[in-house]
Amino acid sequence: MYYLPIYINNRKFHVCSLSEVVDNQGSAYEESPSVFEFVIPNTVNENTLFSILKDTKFVSSSGMAFDLPINKIGVQAELQKGRTLIFNFSDSNKKQALDSTDLTAALAMRAISIQHQDKKKKDLLLVSAPNNRVTPFLDVEIRLQAGQQLFACKMRFHIASPEHIHEVIFDFGSEASQISVSKQIDKKPQSLDVIQRLEEYFYLTNDERAKEISYLEKYHQYDPGEPDLFKSIFFIKKKNGKFDFTDQPNQYKEEDLIKILTKKKKQDDLLKSHFITPNLKLSELVDYFDEYIKFKDPADNPVKAIEPAFIDIKEDIYRNIINKFIHTALAKIARSSRADAKQYYNIVLLVPNVYNQAKVYSLVENLYADLGKYCEKYNFAGGEINTLSESDASFLGMLSDNNINDLDKLTPNSNYLIVDAGKGTMDISIIRVNESDKNFSSIYRGGIAGSGHIITYAFIETLATIWMGRNKTKRRKFMMAIIKADTTRKLRFLDTVERLKKRFSKAEETKKASIETFNKVMTKGFENLDDVTDFLNEKLIEEGLTIQDYFGCIHDCIEELAGEIRLMVEKSGVQQFEKVILAGRAFRFKSFVEAVIDQLDIEAVAYDSAMSKKICIVGATTNKTINFDSNLIGLPIIKPAFNVSEDENKKRSFSFKEFLGFFRRMFDPSSRVPTVPPKITEININADFFKSGFSVNLSSFNVHVGGTRYLDNIPARLKSDKTIYNIFFTGRDFKVRTHFDAYSLKPALPRYNVNPPVWKSIFPFVEWNEEQIDDIPILDLGAEFDYYFNKFESDSLAAKILRPNVEVIPAFDDDIMEDLESSTKKKKNRV
Repeated sequence: MYYLPIYINNRKFHVCSLSEVVDNQGSAYEESPSVFEFVIPNTVNENTLFSILKDTKFVSSSGMAFDLPINKIGVQAELQKGRTLIFNFSDSNKKQALDSTDLTAALAMRAISIQHQDKKKKDLLLVSAPNNRVTPFLDVEIRLQAGQQLFACKMRFHIASPEHIHEVIFDFGSEASQISVSKQIDKKPQSLDVIQRLEEYFYLTNDERAKEISYLEKYHQYDPGEPDLFKSIFFIKKKNGKFDFTDQPNQYKEEDLIKILTKKKKQDDLLKSHFITPNLKLSELVDYFDEYIKFKDPADNPVKAIEPAFIDIKEDIYRNIINKFIHTALAKIARSSRADAKQYYNIVLLVPNVYNQAKVYSLVENLYADLGKYCEKYNFAGGEINTLSESDASFLGMLSDNNINDLDKLTPNSNYLIVDAGKGTMDISIIRVNESDKNFSSIYRGGIAGSGHIITYAFIETLATIWMGRNKTKRRKFMMAIIKADTTRKLRFLDTVERLKKRFSKAEETKKASIETFNKVMTKGFENLDDVTDFLNEKLIEEGLTIQDYFGCIHDCIEELAGEIRLMVEKSGVQQFEKVILAGRAFRFKSFVEAVIDQLDIEAVAYDSAMSKKICIVGATTNKTINFDSNLIGLPIIKPAFNVSEDENKKRSFSFKEFLGFFRRMFDPSSRVPTVPPKITEININADFFKSGFSVNLSSFNVHVGGTRYLDNIPARLKSDKTIYNIFFTGRDFKVRTHFDAYSLKPALPRYNVNPPVWKSIFPFVEWNEEQIDDIPILDLGAEFDYYFNKFESDSLAAKILRPNVEVIPAFDDDIMEDLESSTKKKKNRV
């Protein structure tokens, strides 16, 4: 395979993958699962479809020795059937034939020309004439004859009036999602009222439409606090469902595998036949469902299986849900556009930083494969698909926010830190402002699969302590009881906790209930989850109250989250920032804002919290780009491998716990990272990065991309001689190349299935049994419990109930028993 980087429309880089054509005659078009398309605005000036820059080469997947520089091989071109322009490159033909009379005349009829940037013919450009009215699209095929092998790829370029190009931004949140639809010429994102459009286009009968019946609050997906958002709750049918990737919403009615709009009054019936996956973004990262989906016929699903496990088809389900929302957006555009005019879409999919490079590429490739089926239905000619990091989008959105004066003028060659903390994921980006402020470099990205939901979990821990006391075993049973409760009770309970959480951040101290409010229920347990929810609603919600941080659970949680942000920043190796910017709904929690500012010890840029969710949509519609809109998830950072010197080994003595950690790291390469900030080799994101990659001459190195360590499988014998490696971005992934070999860089597998933040983020929609109860992450309440407890008067009713009775040590209290055993051992050692 060969790769050819091209510069699209002077705004983005795309790496073409040239696959081998087996029969040496046909096109690679049929071989590829999808064809990448690009939309070129048709303006009054010449419009460059793409350019091949000077010093570009065909990069070989077999090693650097097989690379073919463009300026050293021959090229001919031909126009087939007036719609397909073929570039034939050959390593055995030095003849240049791009300016032949026949080809030039044929292209002129299509208002297309092949040009060179200057007389030295260094840059090859494919250009459309101003206001091109005769060529709505052009297929371009690039072929390479290398020895006896033929490689090829195909692309399509749409030349479209800006009036007919629509910007469609999809922000699929783990808790809430949003869509923006607007014309490209407007540059003003307009929120799509997703629930109303779903209802009108796909769910209501003709009679209901005529009566304009709509009661948004009847749906699970409606958030009364933010009606523009779509709560990400999806019901999956357990048996006899049907789906395909491009199904529209409600296509099979009752047989739909995935229901994305559901009525609360039908909840009990739904839960008999469906299960909920409310945090689909995180379901990509962890296997927490033990559900199986049974189909009548293998033909009823893309995986062609009778009874696949949810974890085996979760990516297919995610893909289908994205497509259902695309149906909704394109239907909206089609209904408001002229029926006789073809429309074009420019889709931007916002992605979390926890997604690796292959995942992002797969999203784009699948969308290109699927969206072609929609064009005829909604009168679209085609479109372009891009991805953008959620935190990068928030940074661009902040630049457009008139309320932020501090970002009016950016300092060239400086770094800006953006922290985007939502409900389910937390992303950071370090943005380098270049000399030109039109394209920025995202020099580092990091992500945590957990954010606002972890703070919610801290509230639940507080309630568990109120109900069950200090005993860790009892508190774990409290959590397990919530997991085992039916979904109706879970949703009601979580909604109540979220209301307490929102009040906590805004409430005065007088609106926070004293612990005596709970005196009748302390340490008594409960019959079912409804008892807890009813109590909270009657004693707190209806009285306009919320809870206090009685035991420090909430304080410790936000300190831990702020510490994770600090650690991500430290791993980047970047120490100087012009500004720190905070965005995302988790930062509506004031204590969290204060903790992050304190831990980073840097000035933060304030902003209107009402824009916290929508700011990323604004950023995705600006005329500025990051990493040349190349779908590159982050800048590769080269770190020297960490080795402890002999002297350090002699000086240090390891405890048993440290020895176990060392043993684990030996068998888990992803954990072998420096314990101190390493010296980092910075790579600039410029044209050379895409054209030829970059060289590394370290005999032992680590590559980190987007905060994730990427592993190589280079044989030790090659590393030992300090071979110079070339690391090249293929669009899909990264390859480490020597002269005669190439190896893929793959992300180290994260251990999300045992990661407490992820567990807390998906709680209580996990499927654990009683044997796993000891693995439930529960905060240790030792000195912290006493510290916060001592704030109350010793003779209060709360003190009498919650103060541990040191004279009686119950056998089932695992915390106290552990302390007792530890104390006994220390006494023996002293003797």
